[in-house]
Amino acid sequence: MGGRFPAAAPARLLVLARRHDYYGERRNELTVTGVGLDPPCIRSALDAALLTDADLSLGREGWAAIPAPLLSGPDVP
Repeated sequence: MGGRFPAAAPARLLVLARRHDYYGERRNELTVTGVGLDPPCIRSALDAALLTDADLSLGREGWAAIPAPLLSGPDVP
């Protein structure tokens, strides 16, 4: 399985183990860097963008109708 990069094989297996047939890979990691950032504010905005179980039950077509919370609000030009 490792091919040309055998050291990556365990990491790839971990990613594949988390993959869901319908939803795909459901793990994301995000790093935010900058001067004067407000970590609680950033975390709150990202938490608000998470889908609820009710949102998930809408499926892909329903998700398209959900407003993008990170692309609206008083801080967005």
